Amino acid sequence: MKTLCLIMVLAVGLPTLLIGQSENQLFVRPQSRLQLEGTSTLHDYSFATSDIRGSARGDSASPGGNSNPISHLTIRIPVKNIKSGEEKMDRNMYESLRAEDFPEILYRLDEATEDRDSSGRDTLLLRTRGKLSVAGKEKVIEMDVRMVKQADGTIRVRGTKELLMTDFGIEPPSFMLGVLQTDDQVSIKFDVLLGSRTGE
Repeated sequence: MKTLCLIMVLAVGLPTLLIGQSENQLFVRPQSRLQLEGTSTLHDYSFATSDIRGSARGDSASPGGNSNPISHLTIRIPVKNIKSGEEKMDRNMYESLRAEDFPEILYRLDEATEDRDSSGRDTLLLRTRGKLSVAGKEKVIEMDVRMVKQADGTIRVRGTKELLMTDFGIEPPSFMLGVLQTDDQVSIKFDVLLGSRTGE
């Protein structure tokens, strides 16, 4: 009878213990940053924000050889906290992004696999696939990101992705009564820091 009870305890408790050890909850830290860069008929422009919110689940042993080291990643970015430093340009961009109707840009990770040939002891190159929602339109995007384990145990995720505004139903904004016309393509650069807590 004692043996049967022990087996039952192990059957119920051991999987829970293993799950707790292999996965941990990660949160986006305040040091994270996203930058949007583009060109126009007059000059280049840039928007940036450090207001990046979200969470993920990760393998506590990664980086280091796991084929799917991060999962359930969700990122939310308030549109009106993306700034260029020029108020009029900000207003035009918010209007183009339909910020009143869709106040957040949302990204959900569906899949992340390791490129073993390009990875190292504390660094992983990940091929990712996820859904990006901008101005109410969702699109599946694929991108390569680099994930680095920091000395303090946090995980830094960096990458760059070229996007077309028209793919999300966005008309490239113009300024100065149409004299300055922005190009359809923009470059998104992100540097996201993930840790067990939102920050200290």
